[in-house]
Amino acid sequence: MRYYSINPESYGQLGIFEKQIQKCNGNEATIKVAFLRPYGIAFLHQIMMNENIVNSNKKVCSSYPNANQYLKQCGFNFLPKKVVCGKEFPQENIIKLHPIKSKSIDDDVKITNWIEKNILRFIPKLTPQLETKIIKNLWEIITNSLIHSESKTGMSICGQFYPLKGYFEVAFCDKGLGIAKIVKSHKYISENDEDYKCIEWATERGNTTKPSDKIGGLGLYFLREFIKLNKGSFQIISGQGYFGNSNETMPVPKSIKNYINGTIVNLRIIFDQNLYSI
Repeated sequence: MRYYSINPESYGQLGIFEKQIQKCNGNEATIKVAFLRPYGIAFLHQIMMNENIVNSNKKVCSSYPNANQYLKQCGFNFLPKKVVCGKEFPQENIIKLHPIKSKSIDDDVKITNWIEKNILRFIPKLTPQLETKIIKNLWEIITNSLIHSESKTGMSICGQFYPLKGYFEVAFCDKGLGIAKIVKSHKYISENDEDYKCIEWATERGNTTKPSDKIGGLGLYFLREFIKLNKGSFQIISGQGYFGNSNETMPVPKSIKNYINGTIVNLRIIFDQNLYSI
């Protein structure tokens, strides 16, 4: 697949990246992709953060110069030194790769500040109440990944503003246990059920895998409702499960072709002031 879009088929092909990089015997792996969306870059970055790959000093690039240029401008630091790059993209529209490796109390303010500086600036003026909710739920997605997914590579975040199309996308990716495995381990969903049922369960109001005496949940229900209000779209991928939409239609649960270790949450938010009159 040369061009990755926001549909189950594209997400299902992501697992090929991991297989290609792992099977590469040399120090440079080449992926044949002409266009990557932010979720693809975040996922690729998580692959390269694997301890074995870091220790081997392996690099990866695309066989297409424009894809390499985009990786470079996103802050992807696993490109070969002599990589061939294409024409530069508008840097101000890129939410650069942001890796978060661990979670401590001191990181709460840093995470909140990063969300305000790098994500909220792309959303039209919000009411204080809605802005607080968005920050809280994005913070919860990040901290849930860092604490409960047991991801050894933390989380990678990447995004892009598309001014001509009037929306921006932001993706959160970790290589931890994954929503599907976590939900099944808590016996909320049968071990034999499809992974997409676990993801759908995690987006429903009140559902959480945290004990009753702990604050917070997966942070997915509010984001699902916010995207509905915004007329944007969301996709959540974990294991071989996909739950989301690519336009204003109702979210669809599906199985994907390749197993995805960890979780990907991708949001497309419409840049339209008229949508925020609440």
